[in-house]
Amino acid sequence: MKKIVFVLATMWIALFSSCEQNPKEISPSQTKFTNGTLAELVEIDTLPAMLSYEAPENGTTHIFRMTVNMILKKETPCLQKHNQKNISFDGGNIALNLLDESGAKLIEMSILKEDKAKVKQLLQGQSGDTLRVSFMATTENAEEAPKWFKSASSFAAGEACNVYPYVLNFSGNIDKYPVKMTLQVNPGKTIRGAYYYVSRGPKALLFLKGYVDEKNEVGMAEFNSKGMMVGSHDLAFKNGNIEGTFMTLMAGTMTPLKYFDAKLTPDTEMEAIDFWSKANFDDCFEVWANPNYDEDENKEYED
Repeated sequence: MKKIVFVLATMWIALFSSCEQNPKEISPSQTKFTNGTLAELVEIDTLPAMLSYEAPENGTTHIFRMTVNMILKKETPCLQKHNQKNISFDGGNIALNLLDESGAKLIEMSILKEDKAKVKQLLQGQSGDTLRVSFMATTENAEEAPKWFKSASSFAAGEACNVYPYVLNFSGNIDKYPVKMTLQVNPGKTIRGAYYYVSRGPKALLFLKGYVDEKNEVGMAEFNSKGMMVGSHDLAFKNGNIEGTFMTLMAGTMTPLKYFDAKLTPDTEMEAIDFWSKANFDDCFEVWANPNYDEDENKEYED
């Protein structure tokens, strides 16, 4: 009898020395991610989630786990038209923060690597689509970890990474003429886009192809509907705006005609210009799409 009691006691100790404590239900206090272009496209569901905590048996790592619903709040034709393997994230995180009753952050939980890859599939869906994604945090702080689990009362969407390609919409002026512009920033910082003069309407599109460098300076060639290069834009991203100089060219040449100031600001109410189905950018003038563009090697274009 004593032997049986000893075995049961040993099993009980082994089970709970490293067991996952009973999961607890907590609700989100913030469903919108705080930064990154991904934050514009997805958010966390308002439903409660189950938080679990696992203390180590033979080791020092304490583990927090939680699974939530991620919702696609804004579908993007740009992403829908791309092969999934061409959609990429920068090195940023997709995170949730565990909070105590006062709203103070206890620990940051990161999305699992395999679930981060699944987010690409969600981004190609329709508004309202959902995806179950899991988050995990690890710590070796044996003293605080159990306290964090006990005091965790809510969670909040934290930082999010940038997703490429991503789309930016702008309104503003070239010289005194109002324009609307959509730019798509791709992996490798190449840019595709289109714009139109408000007075002429969205059917009179002019197409853009270029790059943005590490200093957020933008160089783009402009093409008309026949594929001829008719202008170039020497711009820069500044405090969310895009501004610089626009140069008109004699159609099909690099001969400059006139220079104009250009300044555009983000337009969150504007519907993205659908240029993806209206132009084959692979056939456009290529040198401007090269971030290693060397002005000296192309000096003849200025003559």
